[in-house]
Amino acid sequence: MAPVGSFKPNPWKLYDMLGNVWEWCLDAYKPYHKKSVTDPYVKKGKERVDRGGGWDSLPMNGRASTRGAATPGFSCVNLGFRLVKEID
Repeated sequence: MAPVGSFKPNPWKLYDMLGNVWEWCLDAYKPYHKKSVTDPYVKKGKERVDRGGGWDSLPMNGRASTRGAATPGFSCVNLGFRLVKEID
């Protein structure tokens, strides 16, 4: 475990994006399209996407491209969310 801000931020100036907790995302979970799609936001669906791996995940899951699915109301010790404020 490392203190918050121990590593350099990503290109969007966000710190500690991977490996702490799986992060809930706004997108509903659906299988990916067979063809390439940029930022495929999905509004309808029972499950929500979670990304990034948690503190107890395998190292290969500590990537933003790793995603899972969970139903809202589901709770566990390695699932959270991140608040981000856009700066003008």
